[in-house]
Amino acid sequence: MLLSHENMRKFYRLAILSQRSLRSRIMMYLTMQAGQRGTNSFHIPFSKEELASFLCVNRSALSRELGRLQREGVIQFRGNQFTILNEDDLWTNDPPVSLPEEG
Repeated sequence: MLLSHENMRKFYRLAILSQRSLRSRIMMYLTMQAGQRGTNSFHIPFSKEELASFLCVNRSALSRELGRLQREGVIQFRGNQFTILNEDDLWTNDPPVSLPEEG
């Protein structure tokens, strides 16, 4: 079970890092968190600095994009508590990159 959990974590990270833009990486991460928890409001296990490191992005760029997403009404956050407000607007300007399926 531990091995499969580790494989899933690696798959999720690969899916996130395969996204070309910072916004897509953030949104992929947040939608995966929401899906795992079954709700659009959730607490993430990272500080902003740790999240930036996980997403392989600069912390200040992450903070700017999170602020932009909040101003646009797509998400709301305070500290590590996030809420996806408008799921329809998540990917309007930047559709996610899909990973090839194993076959």
